[in-house]
Amino acid sequence: MRKFVPQSRSVQAGFSLLEMLLALTLFSVVMGLLFSVLQNSQKAWGHASSQLEQFEEARGAFETISRRLTDAVLNPYWGYEFPDGDTSKTPIGFSRQSELHFVCGPASGGASPVIDSDFPPSHAIFFHGPFGVNNQTDWVGFTTLLNGWGYYLDYVDIGKERPGFLPETFNTTGFRFRLMELRIPSEELSTYKFPETVKSGDWYKEAIKDGKSSFLAGNVVAMIITPEASDGALSHPTDIAPEYHYDTLAFLGSGKSYAVQRSRHQLPPLLRFTMVVLDEASAIKLSEQSGSAFPDLGLDELFVDAKKYTSDLTEFENQLIKKELKYRIFSTMIRLRNARWSEDPPL
Repeated sequence: MRKFVPQSRSVQAGFSLLEMLLALTLFSVVMGLLFSVLQNSQKAWGHASSQLEQFEEARGAFETISRRLTDAVLNPYWGYEFPDGDTSKTPIGFSRQSELHFVCGPASGGASPVIDSDFPPSHAIFFHGPFGVNNQTDWVGFTTLLNGWGYYLDYVDIGKERPGFLPETFNTTGFRFRLMELRIPSEELSTYKFPETVKSGDWYKEAIKDGKSSFLAGNVVAMIITPEASDGALSHPTDIAPEYHYDTLAFLGSGKSYAVQRSRHQLPPLLRFTMVVLDEASAIKLSEQSGSAFPDLGLDELFVDAKKYTSDLTEFENQLIKKELKYRIFSTMIRLRNARWSEDPPL
């Protein structure tokens, strides 16, 4: 007779409904937090990418200007100096001379604006360089022909500047700052033919009026150009242009504080070049606040004393922050490789 031996059962405990609900709730909370972190990361990445894209145009312009300024030329030489410039008289000695021109400083306002009062209160620069730009299709290989060149800001109604290929519905309204590049083709350069246009600055002023400028970058609200001497050449590097104004023909004027022998037919050794650029949203906001009038960013009171460059730039930033404008600053020191500057005669 067989004995019946009961088999042992292994009892497996399951999750209760309450435990399942708690687990699902915890899982939902964790997933929600992860999704929120991912979403914020995507927003931050998108914002950073957008900012980089918006300032990419300005960065390209900044690098272009830096390269052009490096190659500025003046080609000075020593020649006879005549009393009152009268070549019929007996020479009184030798002096540094040049048919070319280099000038930078406040574009408008003050006693000696580089352009005139119709331009924003910022800086401008005009010079000559061997860039080989011309409009002649049969000129081949002339890559170092002389050109007139320059950079300045303007403030215009971009609706009127809308290119013809854009539809009328395209949103191009309001006033904006623009960084402009002046290019005078080699075949149109009258520097040697009419030297008086160089002495008066008409060579670039007339070219601007004749429409030889092109758009380079948008939303550039300030351009500060600070000529500086090499270390130890002067008591302070900015003494070469204490009011930012540097003009190789300034000695021809009279009663002007900047008209000194230090700039006579000489390129400055160094230029501290600074650009302040707004992002698109801030540019639109500024346009809505100011309309057709130049926005009051405090530039009229700033950048008049080169020794205060650092403190003035900080104050300018404070003005932008106060107006809740987002911006970026590009700045570099440019060495003009064709400069042979010397303090002659010493002052």
